[in-house]
Amino acid sequence: MPEVQANHDGVCLRCASEKKSKARFPSTRSRTSDILQLIHSNLCGPIPVKSLGGYLYYITFVDDYSWKTWIFFLKHKDEAFDMFKSYILTYVSPCR
Repeated sequence: MPEVQANHDGVCLRCASEKKSKARFPSTRSRTSDILQLIHSNLCGPIPVKSLGGYLYYITFVDDYSWKTWIFFLKHKDEAFDMFKSYILTYVSPCR
């Protein structure tokens, strides 16, 4: 393995020190106060290889308060909105 030298000719001390310091990312996250107030969703796909059931996509719903996660598999991307409506009717509406 080559020996690493600590000599940094041509780089000023300020440049070197600025590169190694990082500012913290501002925290703006506001948590909800009850379940199902805010739902995060992600639609993924197409997956290169079909599942055994012929699915190429999946959609997730994550409750912001409890972090409970639901995953549903889709054969076509255009099924996402229908799955969202079904999710709302099945999981969100009965809780309210």
